[in-house]
Amino acid sequence: MSNLQRRLKKLEALLTDDAGLVPGSRQWLAYWTERADKILNGDYEVKGCRIPLEVVDAIIGPRSSVGRPPLEVVTSTA
Repeated sequence: MSNLQRRLKKLEALLTDDAGLVPGSRQWLAYWTERADKILNGDYEVKGCRIPLEVVDAIIGPRSSVGRPPLEVVTSTA
């Protein structure tokens, strides 16, 4: 693996979350919308599961009026 490839992998790791998705992307929002729904309904069987604040902001809107407008909620078709 070249030095450039290693550097790109490091950068990609910084730009993605634990699910390997880029925060703020449509795929990220769809993933977290579905996961948050399962967590809030008690369907998610993992102890200590948390919903990141970025997800809450994206779903219900930013906490302050200075922030960006909320992202469009995308539901999965699967």
